[in-house]
Amino acid sequence: MAVRMGMFSFLVRRAAGAMPLATAGGCMAATVLVAFGAVCLIAPLAGAAAPIVDALRLPHAKTLLAGIEWVFVLAAAAAVALFQARCLALCYPQRFGPAPERGGGRRRTRPVARVADLPLAHEDLCTSVLVTGV
Repeated sequence: MAVRMGMFSFLVRRAAGAMPLATAGGCMAATVLVAFGAVCLIAPLAGAAAPIVDALRLPHAKTLLAGIEWVFVLAAAAAVALFQARCLALCYPQRFGPAPERGGGRRRTRPVARVADLPLAHEDLCTSVLVTGV
């Protein structure tokens, strides 16, 4: 059981790092929005696409349409899982806190560019984009 919980904690930490939301309420609102959209939009989408698919007269059109519906459902389930992982990480930081850094050592950064013989690192360019918008 401990191995399963360790793997679950690892997966939650990795998935939570992908989401930039900072509040649990925002995560829950996004979860509801994605889940509600998936449930409410799949059936009307299939109904609207059926005449178009019939007009194209493709040999396996119904199977293709059903496959597309399943892809939408799986994508919505993956998005819900990511939002819920972020919510867990925000609500229980002692258990699902940030993942430990790999390597443990100091990171060496190569200069991305040089301006007037001064090296510019990637972080400098990111800061420039945040400040100036360019």
